[in-house]
Amino acid sequence: MNKVPRVILLIETSRAFGRGFLYGIARYSRIHGPWVFYREAGGLEKSIPRLKDWGLDGVIMRNTPKSNNLLELGLPTILVIHGQERQMDFPRVLTDGAKISQMAAEHFLDRGYRHFAYCGFSDTPWSQQRGEQFVKTVGQAGYDTLIYKQPKSKARRQWKNEQVFMADWLRSLPKPVGLMAGNDDRGQHVL
Repeated sequence: MNKVPRVILLIETSRAFGRGFLYGIARYSRIHGPWVFYREAGGLEKSIPRLKDWGLDGVIMRNTPKSNNLLELGLPTILVIHGQERQMDFPRVLTDGAKISQMAAEHFLDRGYRHFAYCGFSDTPWSQQRGEQFVKTVGQAGYDTLIYKQPKSKARRQWKNEQVFMADWLRSLPKPVGLMAGNDDRGQHVL
């Protein structure tokens, strides 16, 4: 009898992306499996010391600051990441930031918007890529995009301070505006 693969899933479920990704993994397992899944609710930091003892065959995980600790265990790992800014010798599932931004811009253009804005994270490569593609797609249609610029100092980037800058920027935008947020977190900030 063949051994059923045991896979730990370290994917957040608080966002639509994570839930959709887990749905896709479950669907793949139904077609090509079976697999046995385990999801650690307590977070990566709590589970790393115990993973070696669980008899796992692999890990599918989001890339986090603690990823290197897990990767040092030598388990077969697939990383789910936003971009290729970190070159590693691991299989990766990459989000297509350019396509995401193109689709958002086309959505707003199809609805007749003439004013556009992008609110992302100035120091994050995947967010910058999304903003650049949004600007490009909107520009090809003959429009400009207003970009939110995060404050440069760390103190001003603390949310209690940055929200004042962002609120002023949002008030200054021409209305109605098709505004793309860089991700779910930034979308919540905008709201």
